[in-house]
Amino acid sequence: MNGKWIARIVVAGGLLGLAGCAYQAGDESNPLARRATWFSFVAGDDLRAACHAGAPDRFRIVYNGVWAEQVRIYEVGVAGPRQLDQRVLEPMRADELSLSDPLKPWRGQAKSLTLSDAEYAALLRDLEQSGAYQSPNETLTLAAVDFYWVVASCHEGAFHLSAWRYPSLGFAQASFATWLGAIDTTGIPFNRPRSRADVALSAGGTGSPYGVTTAPRQIPLAGSWSIGIAQDRVVDKVEF
Repeated sequence: MNGKWIARIVVAGGLLGLAGCAYQAGDESNPLARRATWFSFVAGDDLRAACHAGAPDRFRIVYNGVWAEQVRIYEVGVAGPRQLDQRVLEPMRADELSLSDPLKPWRGQAKSLTLSDAEYAALLRDLEQSGAYQSPNETLTLAAVDFYWVVASCHEGAFHLSAWRYPSLGFAQASFATWLGAIDTTGIPFNRPRSRADVALSAGGTGSPYGVTTAPRQIPLAGSWSIGIAQDRVVDKVEF
């Protein structure tokens, strides 16, 4: 089977719905399962189910840098105490296809590190200061073509789900983003936030932690969708 047919098969699988299944551990590394459980993953359904008084703190931080360009996933305490798991998903290139692992280009770049006491304390401080435990009272709609952060967490025995969409004051002042930009070890720069009108452009940019604009690649992450977040839960899901 040549690379062209592998690409067609995987992209066809990528067109499967986002909203059909509940997330299970490990789905984020499997592009087909990830598509089917993405809404559940972002909503933190598994974190919510395991969150209770005395439960360990767990954090899931997702950066949507336009779904077709870049998605970043950061998890703390999910795989182990104070372990920061990082994954960056970007559209693949045809020359990345592999006969031995046809799905490899869609698994993303993954790295892990153990946070020091000081690093972990800084993360907790920045999440609190950024409003990670204050969910929107009214529905905040997040579209695939937007730039935004979502944080799902079990903190001190309580589940929280919050979000920040660009452009907004909350997005600009989300200090945990700067913390992540400094500690990230994937080696892949953040896709720079820009207006919807400019999303199709690929001009470079500067700034911290957002440094580049991702140029379009040959096979994009398929699909378009939106979710609505309010009162610590996903309240609306639309795929089109």
